[in-house]
Amino acid sequence: MAELNSPSLIDAEILEGLRELTSDDDPQFVKRYFTAFLDGLPAHFAGVRDALRTNDARRLATHAHAIKSSCANSGVVEMTERCGKIEAMGHAGDTSQALPLVEEIEALHKQLEAEVRALPEMN
Repeated sequence: MAELNSPSLIDAEILEGLRELTSDDDPQFVKRYFTAFLDGLPAHFAGVRDALRTNDARRLATHAHAIKSSCANSGVVEMTERCGKIEAMGHAGDTSQALPLVEEIEALHKQLEAEVRALPEMN
């Protein structure tokens, strides 16, 4: 299992690819992209927590999948992998072992927010 305090959560190649999409016509692309990405996550984290509270495995899988997809598109590999495990638990109908992974992705999310805020494009 990877350390929660790894140097960078965002894959450097994905980040560079996003930077290459920035143009004179859209100089704020990276900022808009990561703002939309981060703004979309809290509702899914709330959905995951609610699914755990109500033992709703299907809903757990749905929200974990949404977070996983967003993270995969953004190059956030550690969160993608953990969300994949949570999603699989939901599809298996078992929410009993998901809480530790949910707590890990919540901690990674806080780390990710700080990392994104520190990107030069965000200023």
